[in-house]
Amino acid sequence: MNITAISREGENRSPAIPAPVAEGVHTSLLLAGCNRNLRDLCRSLGDSFRVRNQHPLTEDRWGGASDTAPFAIMLLDPRAGYVDPRQLAEELSACGTQARLMLVGAPSDPLVDLYMELLACHDIRVDHVLQLPATSETLEAAIAKVRNLPDRRPTQPATLDWQAPAAATFLFQPQFSACTLEQSGAEALARIHHPKLGLINPLQIPELKNDQKYLDGLFWEAIDQSLLALRKWSNSGYAGTVSINVSAATLRQPDLTASLSKRVDAYGLQPKRIVLELVESSQIEDDPVVFNTLVRLCREDYLLSMDDFGQGYSSLSQLSRIPFGEVKLDYNLTARLRWSDRARKLIPAVIDLAHRLGMNIVAEGIEEQAQLDFVRLHRCNTVQGFLLDPMQEFGKPTKPNDPVASP
Repeated sequence: MNITAISREGENRSPAIPAPVAEGVHTSLLLAGCNRNLRDLCRSLGDSFRVRNQHPLTEDRWGGASDTAPFAIMLLDPRAGYVDPRQLAEELSACGTQARLMLVGAPSDPLVDLYMELLACHDIRVDHVLQLPATSETLEAAIAKVRNLPDRRPTQPATLDWQAPAAATFLFQPQFSACTLEQSGAEALARIHHPKLGLINPLQIPELKNDQKYLDGLFWEAIDQSLLALRKWSNSGYAGTVSINVSAATLRQPDLTASLSKRVDAYGLQPKRIVLELVESSQIEDDPVVFNTLVRLCREDYLLSMDDFGQGYSSLSQLSRIPFGEVKLDYNLTARLRWSDRARKLIPAVIDLAHRLGMNIVAEGIEEQAQLDFVRLHRCNTVQGFLLDPMQEFGKPTKPNDPVASP
C-alpha cells in the first residue's frame, strides 16, 4: 500500500481533531493511493501544506501519538490499482480513528459504491465523495464540508480490555415528520460507559454483541426506559411514538408479547405507540417461534419496522413475508444521495414501494439540506438525523429530560 500524508502546519497539536475545527487550528490530510494529479492539487492549496510518505499505516501515526500531525481527513482513490481496499478497511478499523473519510471518483462511478459496501462491512462510513475532475476550489469546499460534520466515535478494535459492563443508559434521537418537520417519534439508543472510550454503543464490544443473555436483558431495559420516557412526554402533550431495536433471537422468547403488553398497560400506554425495529431480520427465516411472536405482536397492534433497509441482509422477500408497518432507509443509503445517481433513482423507488405496501418510510442519516429536500420531494414520511437536531453530537442523542428532546 502506498500512503502519502499532507499535513497543514498550525499552532496547536491535539490528539484528536474536533469538528468543526476552530480558527487557527491546523487541518491534516492523509492521501491513500491517490494519483499524482491529486497530490499536486493538494500541494497547490498553499505553502502551509507539506507532504510526507508513510508506510505502513499504523495506529501510532494515525490520530496523533507521534511527532507527526494528527490526521483529520483521509482521501481514498478507489481507482488506484495499488491500494488493497480490504487491507485498508481492516487497518482503518483497527486504528479506531476519528478522522473523516472522503472517496475520490468520477460521478456515478460504480467502484465508489463497491468501496462503500466494503468499508461498511468494517463499520467505516464514507463522509463525502470528491468528484473528479477536481479543482482547488472543489477540494477546499469538500474539506470544509466534512470537517464540519458532527463528530463521530472511532470504530472499535476487534478486542478491548473490557470487564463487566456498567448499566446501560438510553438516549433518544428525535424523528420528525418530513411534511411538517414536527417531532413525531424518538428512537432509543443504548449507551454504556467504557473506561477508555467513554460513552459507546454496547454492541461495539464483541463479547456483549455475542452474548444473547445480555442482549435479551438490554432489550427489556430499553423497553422499561422507553416506556418511562414516553409516559413523561405524553403527560406534556406528546402523541408520538418511541422505537426500540429488537433482534430475531430476542423474539424467540415465547412470552415476549405477554410480558411487553403487561409493561405497556402498567404505564397506561397504547401498543400502537411502540415501534419495534427488527435488526438482522434475515435470521427470522422459517422459525415458527419467531413468527408466532410476530403474529401476537401484530394482533396487539405493535408496529414492526425493518431497520437498516439497504444495508446487510434486508431484502424484498422479508417485506413480502413479514407484516412490517415501517421501513427505515439505512444511513449509508441516504448518504449516497450526495454523489450517486443510482441512489437518487433507488430511493424514490423504495419509497414508492413502501407506500404501495401501506408502510411508513423513515430516512436515517439526514445531515444536509439537499438530502432533506430530496426525500421530502419523493414523499418520505419521516426523517431522522443531525440536520434536524443540531444540538447533539454523533453517538450522543438528546436525553429524554432535555428541553430539546421532551415534546
